[in-house]
Amino acid sequence: MENYFIKLWGTPTLRENGRSLPLNEILGKQLTELLCYFLIHRGELISHDRLIELFWPESVNPQNALKFAVHRLRKLTQPYAETKEQEWIATGKHGYLFSLQAPVETDLYQLSSLTPELLAKQPGQIEALIRGELMEGYSSMWILPIREFWKEKVKTLVQETAGILDQTGQAEAALQLTQWALALDPYSDDLNYRYLSELVKAKEYNRALKHYDQISEQFYHEFGVEFEGRSKSLIYFLSSDREPSHSIQELVEEMNASEDDCAFYCEQPVFRKLYQARMRESKRLDINSYLLVLDVQSDSAELGTRATDALIQIVKTQLRSCDIFTRTANCQLAVMLMIKAESDVHKVVSRLSQRLNRKYPTNQVRIYYHAQKIEQSGSQPAAN
Repeated sequence: MENYFIKLWGTPTLRENGRSLPLNEILGKQLTELLCYFLIHRGELISHDRLIELFWPESVNPQNALKFAVHRLRKLTQPYAETKEQEWIATGKHGYLFSLQAPVETDLYQLSSLTPELLAKQPGQIEALIRGELMEGYSSMWILPIREFWKEKVKTLVQETAGILDQTGQAEAALQLTQWALALDPYSDDLNYRYLSELVKAKEYNRALKHYDQISEQFYHEFGVEFEGRSKSLIYFLSSDREPSHSIQELVEEMNASEDDCAFYCEQPVFRKLYQARMRESKRLDINSYLLVLDVQSDSAELGTRATDALIQIVKTQLRSCDIFTRTANCQLAVMLMIKAESDVHKVVSRLSQRLNRKYPTNQVRIYYHAQKIEQSGSQPAAN
């Protein structure tokens, strides 16, 4: 019995008898998407309603469209099955699935079986598996969250593997593996932080500073805002260690010159200290400040993460320089606002939501919030 291999990273491709053929040349684009969806969810029964929602949402007769597509898919893949049990698409109750008995393997299955311990023995395995992005050239809405899921999975695998390599004295291998992963996601703060940390451990200070400057410049050119996160904090302290001492006049001039109109983003420990200082000031100076917690809710964790990343940039540019914020969870931000009354909180959240919903509609992403006045005596939070 011949086994077939389907590559989903890059252009979806079928490999047989030592040759490769793009799936869309065999099936066409729509059936390629349908087959890839079944493959990604192999062994899982996909309901008729779910398939219609994804592939024929505006069809006049979606049931017939679905049946005809599955019929064509079965006919075109029939040559790759020797028995009925090996047929790729099986029928279940009110749905279809990609058969577990089909003689097909994919790069996703191989990637799923890779553990950090296995990858640490042969780091080059992952480079051979992953080239380009998942289902390159396809942009249907259902693909995007799956692509993000696997990208996060790869990043986690790389970081855990790099940690093992670092602990076993293979710092250069850890550095090379992380550098490869950055080619897939150059703006990942976690990957950049690990890469910069490896360079700092190796005392490659100039190389670390040069890398951060390049990424920061590219990010600003593409998004119009600064590259924030742990990477920036690491570079800040590295730069500070290498700077000569300043006079008080030089420090005052530098601090005055660097003022901008954006809200200030910081890590949680810094935010906590600033919150405590703001709490003391609120009573002494009669300042009205509110703690605002923003929760981003969506249908998937991957979409929520991307929406929260976008919200960080929106908060930074839409709020004032006296406002301070941090990321407290994957899909949550905490903000310290200087406003006159609690009723103004809703106006702020409404403005942020409108900006976010330009990119992510309300049927995909919504912001919920809680607010409480910052003061030494406790008070009940407002929620929405």
